[in-house]
Amino acid sequence: MKAMNVEKKILNGIKIENLVNVQANEFLEYSQENKGKRAIGYVKVSGQFISEGRLRNYEESIEMDIFAPSNKLNGEEFLIRLKDVNGVVDDGIMIYLDFEIEGIKEENKDEQSMIIKQDDDEITIEGIEDLFEDNQNVYTSCRLIIAKNDDTYESIASRYQIDVDEIKSLNKNQPILPKQCILIP
Repeated sequence: MKAMNVEKKILNGIKIENLVNVQANEFLEYSQENKGKRAIGYVKVSGQFISEGRLRNYEESIEMDIFAPSNKLNGEEFLIRLKDVNGVVDDGIMIYLDFEIEGIKEENKDEQSMIIKQDDDEITIEGIEDLFEDNQNVYTSCRLIIAKNDDTYESIASRYQIDVDEIKSLNKNQPILPKQCILIP
């Protein structure tokens, strides 16, 4: 059984005095595809918090699209189960979702978790080296951001204090579109 951890910040910028509760339910559908199996759907996160002395409700959907290639499946049923949900006040609410994934081959090395951290405009992924077939890639790390409506290579370079030519080179100087994933060093 593999583990997958998802972090998502919600209600960013809202002054929250106390998080009363948080719960989550998964709504995933599974399909067989030509080269593997796919789980697609969403996780609905909801609960209550206190802001300005008043009890308020919140609800957020986190989209999920997880593909398991045939060579990573172990012959058992491919299934993703929500194991645990937690939240902490952090200039909004940081939601932590822990999943168990069944039907995936176990590796000889110690089991690793996939961690996906997502803020409003940034996604960081750690622990994905087992998704690469090339044995020469012992460790792979990257940083992806989601382009905003008015982003340019120059604005991204300025925001992250990195060289604009490096970003252009990594992204093959392709035009930047809103909500596009952009690789940064």
